Amino acid sequence: MFSAINMLADFVKESFGQHCADYSQTFLDLCLLIGTIYLAVKSVSLVTALFQAFKTFILSIFWPRNFKKEYGQWAGTIFFCEIASNYLMDIYIVVTGCTRGIGLGYVYALAKHGMNIVLIGRDRQRMEQISKEIG
Repeated sequence: MFSAINMLADFVKESFGQHCADYSQTFLDLCLLIGTIYLAVKSVSLVTALFQAFKTFILSIFWPRNFKKEYGQWAGTIFFCEIASNYLMDIYIVVTGCTRGIGLGYVYALAKHGMNIVLIGRDRQRMEQISKEIG
């Protein structure tokens, strides 16, 4: 990196003469300062992302949280399934993108609790297959 900055400083000296040569050290210092600030910002961003990943994926294995205790009954999926399923039996739930990924996961989870589901997707044969699987 320093060689590129030195080459740039030499180019400035050769192109604009001795008058600008006095400013080349200032220019070099300015480039070094900007690079240092950029590196510091990126380093802080990396450390923050690594800490968040550690907290999310590693720490949660050894120190599980009780969301019902922290946030109340509404935070638990068991609460949703036991109480809300009684209210949702007469309601149809629309799941888009139901043939793959998260939509498919929702379909299986809702079907497990006896919900009425409307499947919306692009692959009709796959939707018919899923419909037969969930009953």
